[in-house]
Amino acid sequence: MSNRYYHHFKLYQYAFCATYILKLETREYDLLDLPPILPPLKEAFTEEEWNIEQARVERLKEEEAKKLAEQQLVEEVARQASIDKAYHALMSDEMTRKITEIADQQIDCLRKEFQVLLQQQEQKISEKIVSIIMKEKSK
Repeated sequence: MSNRYYHHFKLYQYAFCATYILKLETREYDLLDLPPILPPLKEAFTEEEWNIEQARVERLKEEEAKKLAEQQLVEEVARQASIDKAYHALMSDEMTRKITEIADQQIDCLRKEFQVLLQQQEQKISEKIVSIIMKEKSK
């Protein structure tokens, strides 16, 4: 057993195990990138004609961009108007009045807090000025 089986184990393994063979087929396509056909030099643009053509193309691009921007602006205004219309249709007058009152109250509270903070800062600054003046006089 040890002289035959283990000695030829790889052979038995190769003989009795399934092997998978990969068959690869390639297809030829006629999709080649051909270089562009260039016109003869007799038909080529002069530099002036080229510059004029490029300027015309740039003007067309700018006009298209301007039209697109105007169209987007009109669409945005229409969209905003429809949103406002839907908002006002849903919002009652009483709700609007209550929201305005609450906002006014909050603004008044903030204004009062700001006044208090401003007075505290003014008091601190005036105390510092008085202390600096007292130090100057004592010298």
